[in-house]
Amino acid sequence: MIRLLKIWLYLNLMGCMVLGSMAFAGPHQDAMKLLRQDKSDEAFELVQNYLKDHPLDPQMRFWMANLLEKKAASDQAFEIYLQLTQDYPELAEPHNNLGILWVKKGELLNAKASFEMALKDAPNLVNAQENLASVFLLLSQASLIQAQTLDPQSKVIASKLKSIEGVINQFSTLSSTGIH
Repeated sequence: MIRLLKIWLYLNLMGCMVLGSMAFAGPHQDAMKLLRQDKSDEAFELVQNYLKDHPLDPQMRFWMANLLEKKAASDQAFEIYLQLTQDYPELAEPHNNLGILWVKKGELLNAKASFEMALKDAPNLVNAQENLASVFLLLSQASLIQAQTLDPQSKVIASKLKSIEGVINQFSTLSSTGIH
């Protein structure tokens, strides 16, 4: 939850630069308040209603995608993040969140590209850097599994695979996927 608040704060700052100081009066503040209070259903309704009249608002679209993820509507969230990265390529958080959804789809190379784009725009974005590291581990695991199918007797490959899997398991105990 704290990371989500950091994301929202970061996007608010970015949005202010993009949209001007009037952008976060009224409904934006109300939505943020509801999100902080973990009132997802109320926030969803507010964001949805606001987007009917302001469909291109990047902050509200980002929140809508987050809320859709909470409602297990990852495909819809994916489409919103993807569109946000196209409409506002300079915003790092949509790239990071898109990368997370790519990982969930098993598309590690696309996830890697998304995290790299996030870091290009915000080199100090810790979540994106950590997520990129996790994707490198998952790519290493996949490569070692492939190598093991080619040479199932190799003790070196088996040892490396065991080590990588141990690290991945440690990541997974820190969060549900190791990616956030």
